Amino acid sequence: MHSFLLIGQSNMAGRGYLNEAREIDTSRIYTLRNGRWQKMFRPINPDRSFSGVNLAESFAEAYSQKYNVDVGLICCADGGTKLSQWMPGELLFDNAVNNAKLAARTS
Repeated sequence: MHSFLLIGQSNMAGRGYLNEAREIDTSRIYTLRNGRWQKMFRPINPDRSFSGVNLAESFAEAYSQKYNVDVGLICCADGGTKLSQWMPGELLFDNAVNNAKLAARTS
């Protein structure tokens, strides 16, 4: 599995309208939820009640098809956060690193 860490603010968290997004082939796309890889479902990053689609979904589909591999998405984005919260030693940074380490152990 080729895994990708999704960090950042609202664009990566996903604010696209679910009902307007095209369906994608999720047969080879997984997300890390509660320490386990699960088949991708929307929204992949439920950081807010109004979470929606993001660019990672179509990227994962295209990557999976091009390289014929399973894709793992490690969702750690958090909309409305400050850049300073993503610096080494800060909570959001530490959470992302910890999730990436967990993903490496479980893939």
